[in-house]
Amino acid sequence: MGTTNTLQPLSIQRVKDVFAQQGWQFDEAGEFTIRSGFAGIGLEVAHIEPNVNVISTVAVDAIGTDRYAEIREWVEQYNYTKAYPTVTALKDDNRGITALGAAYSLPGHWGYTDTQFESHLLTGIQGVVAASRDFLTAFAPQVIQQLDAMAQQR
Repeated sequence: MGTTNTLQPLSIQRVKDVFAQQGWQFDEAGEFTIRSGFAGIGLEVAHIEPNVNVISTVAVDAIGTDRYAEIREWVEQYNYTKAYPTVTALKDDNRGITALGAAYSLPGHWGYTDTQFESHLLTGIQGVVAASRDFLTAFAPQVIQQLDAMAQQR
């Protein structure tokens, strides 16, 4: 990715270029979406015009629907104290779980230089991963321990 100071519109190709520059792996998940993972947290980066969104949904069997109210309170406090990402409590009665949705959106109504775009994208990824890990630390610490143990084995 050649660094340019000109403002460019958002695109999934720009996301792929940043990933390539960082040496990160990703899978194509559609024409405008890639999937990847960091610190044991899976995420998608999607270009839904005009925005680029970094999103993750964290669901584990250990967090049942009986904890929805508790998780909703945690989510409200998290959103109140953090500028990004936006998090939400998701209740799946069919599977009997409560999950976390985390999203960071880069507004696409104006352009970004390559440096600005990379900075915003990295901030979004870091924020979504941190929020997801904070959620698991608070509600399923055994899952974080397992993720960290697997990472150390690599």
